[in-house]
Amino acid sequence: MQPSPLLPLLGSLPVEAWERIIDFVAGTTIAGLDTNKEMLKCSLVCRSWLPRSRFHTELRAKVHSPAHLAAFRRFLDSSVRRTSGDYVEISLKPYDDGTWLTTAPQTLPQNLSISRLAFRNMDFTQQHVQFYRHWSLLRVHTLHIQDARCTRWSQLTRMISSTQAQSCTLDHVDEGLQGELVLRQQTLQQFTMDRITGDGTVFLTWRISAPLLQLVRLGTRSVGEGPVLLQLQIAAAGLFIDPRHNLPSLKNVIVEGFEHGGETILERDLRTHHRTLTLHPSTDEKLDEALMQWNPHHVIFHLGIERGEVCRYGELFSDTRYFASLQQLSFRPIYAWKTQFLGKCVVDLLSLVFPKSSERGLVKCDRDCIYHKFLAKWETVFSTIPAPQSRKSVDVTNLFRRGIPPQIRHRVWAFLAHSATTRFDIPYAILREREMMKPHTSHTLNNDVAVFVKKHPEVQAETLTGILRVYLSVEPGVHYDPGLVAIAGFVLLQSPQDEEVAFRTFAFLMDSRMRPYFENVLKLEEDAGLLKDYLYCCDPKLAQKLSDDLRISSLDICCKWLKNVFVDTLPLNHTLLIWDRLLYDETQTLPHISQCILYRIRDGLFEADSHSKALEILTNPPDSFFPDNPFWLPDFGVPVIRKTVNR
Repeated sequence: MQPSPLLPLLGSLPVEAWERIIDFVAGTTIAGLDTNKEMLKCSLVCRSWLPRSRFHTELRAKVHSPAHLAAFRRFLDSSVRRTSGDYVEISLKPYDDGTWLTTAPQTLPQNLSISRLAFRNMDFTQQHVQFYRHWSLLRVHTLHIQDARCTRWSQLTRMISSTQAQSCTLDHVDEGLQGELVLRQQTLQQFTMDRITGDGTVFLTWRISAPLLQLVRLGTRSVGEGPVLLQLQIAAAGLFIDPRHNLPSLKNVIVEGFEHGGETILERDLRTHHRTLTLHPSTDEKLDEALMQWNPHHVIFHLGIERGEVCRYGELFSDTRYFASLQQLSFRPIYAWKTQFLGKCVVDLLSLVFPKSSERGLVKCDRDCIYHKFLAKWETVFSTIPAPQSRKSVDVTNLFRRGIPPQIRHRVWAFLAHSATTRFDIPYAILREREMMKPHTSHTLNNDVAVFVKKHPEVQAETLTGILRVYLSVEPGVHYDPGLVAIAGFVLLQSPQDEEVAFRTFAFLMDSRMRPYFENVLKLEEDAGLLKDYLYCCDPKLAQKLSDDLRISSLDICCKWLKNVFVDTLPLNHTLLIWDRLLYDETQTLPHISQCILYRIRDGLFEADSHSKALEILTNPPDSFFPDNPFWLPDFGVPVIRKTVNR
């Protein structure tokens, strides 16, 4: 057996250094990482690692019968491990009624400290009268009771009080229990009730006395959970304001609703008494009364603000009689809506929905604003990632997947075009001055510029003409075409204040993508052939409709779409998305994008009964053919035409 190549390395460092590494691994909190399994692996490395790894390894035992319990006790007696540390996890799931669990604590060592004690399918109605007193002999950090069979709330609350656990979870609690929910516990810090069933009325009368309790989590997972969710929200507010409760240290109360896709969070700062509410919108006015009594300082909406139930809060929050302490309204979308609101700040979004609250000065931008966080990430990219390496950066790719804010689109395009690093032999200002002094006899260019400026008044005709004349002078191989006006004008439309940056971006796009289209017709015919192959391979019915019935060839489509890069053809937000992809993703080609557009307008082309109507659809496709969300193009790096044609 060959010795391990790690042995020289293990002996080169003192044991204290390796113990520090093991401590770091044991304290790592990563989603999906089981530190207990990692410690078991470390214990098998060498003998010097065994004591430290064993110290962090949690002992997990599942006890189903008295024989299992006796075997577990024998293991503890024979183990060299100490039994006084918080490392034992016991899961009790009896096969029978579990009456033998009454004496189970006396079977275990008295100095045993249990990190987590779980009761599953436990029948508390069959236990001896001394059951709770016996379990109070053990030290339990976390108590978990799941699918318990009981008839009264006191059978559960007595178990919580007797174990003196710091954290307690009641999973799948049936509300059809008798009596009141009264809980008195001096050491409890976290309390969770999950999968609550029933109508939730019992929580309107519950009483909790826990001086150290800081977090309460209430959740329902049932179908048709609207009533119980409402009662839980009202009860959550009552934990702070109801005098029946003794909770001086309570900071957070979280109410989760599975069906409604959100959660209601009530937070209180014990030092400043500042109250924050993360609101799950509701149409029931009963919840409003509880929120008025709690009187939050800050309200955060956790769902899409386009929902109708959110709009009614505008007038409610603007009334100082009901929410006298309210100082700020915010919006925090869940992940599904994050890409939808990058173009506006939370102030602009909420001002449209809550005009009266905006007049009161409640709508403010905070550090959690998705829009400004996104802008900050782009600023980090501009300052830390060199422009030539931007297309290889995972951070830039992730930002592109979420879209580009309109306010910085011109900067992103200039960044991708290497505008700050590209150097010309002659400065642009000198080139422009020379060209503008020369007589220009091309009336076609001036007429095309006038037509574009008429459609887009934001663009100045003199600036656009200067960019085109300079480019045609430095690139004599490029023949003038009206598509050049559309491309240069669209770039200038995004950055009208900086002509030189617009020229550099335009020149980069021409050199990297568009120049072959204006040098000869071979490139256009090649792309038309690719598009034709796609149609006949993947959609022969549409190909036959275009060629036979409507007399439109793929070359006609490419001439109308490709030379102007879809400018003034598609809706503006979709055209911007296409340009973003073309500047960043080298795998996205114009025939590839044309394929996606034909798929979107396919139904309209089949309904067209003449050549003129089909040309009208191809020249200006209606907005109804495209989804509201512009992210309809395939993902980065998916050359659809090549895949479909080869298949």
